[in-house]
Amino acid sequence: FQSVGKRRGSVAQTDWHEQGEVEFAGHVAMLLSEAAETCGADIIILAPPRFLGLFRDRLPPAVRSRVAAEIDKDFAHRSADDIVAAIDAHVASRRG
Repeated sequence: FQSVGKRRGSVAQTDWHEQGEVEFAGHVAMLLSEAAETCGADIIILAPPRFLGLFRDRLPPAVRSRVAAEIDKDFAHRSADDIVAAIDAHVASRRG
């Protein structure tokens, strides 16, 4: 590092956690894409808001068109009953 002149160089540290999230989002999108080819059901995605954004960007258009709902909440460490209740509440709110 030289302090001569006005130019400064810097390299940002790699955020390995963020890189892992990006790779995981791509992997899950690929798995969902493969599953969507064999299944005719609509897709409901539950994920924390930040991950949902990463994930959405990696979904192929054919899969994205089959997404019936996105629920942007963190359901980590929640029971299956909590998840089902959230889906039911989301569907009920869409009906009216």
